[in-house]
Amino acid sequence: ATRGRRHESNRGLVAQRMMRASFVWVALCFGVAAGFSLSPLPTSTARRVAPAVQMANNPGAIKRIKTNERNRLRNREWRSKVRTWTRKTKEAVERGDVDAAKECARVATSMIDRATRRNIYHK
Repeated sequence: ATRGRRHESNRGLVAQRMMRASFVWVALCFGVAAGFSLSPLPTSTARRVAPAVQMANNPGAIKRIKTNERNRLRNREWRSKVRTWTRKTKEAVERGDVDAAKECARVATSMIDRATRRNIYHK
């Protein structure tokens, strides 16, 4: 009995997605026929999990996907900060700027320690 109800709610979603897809297809066809150029859409560097494509079926797995994505982006930011300060330190050493090299090394060491505390770097 519950199974039939569950599928009824999915039918509405499937119909909405099909309507959207057909609308986009018609809009593209008429846009091309009217002389509009198809420029590529701007792409973001951040990856997002599309709810329509995900494989998870239960709420816990869906939540885990969202959490993993959020943590992945946060970890990427920290790794980028560490790489930036490490690069700045190397550049200051190559220039021979002792004061800047000391300051950059201090900040880079602090960033590495903080990232390690947040379990971004581990054994």
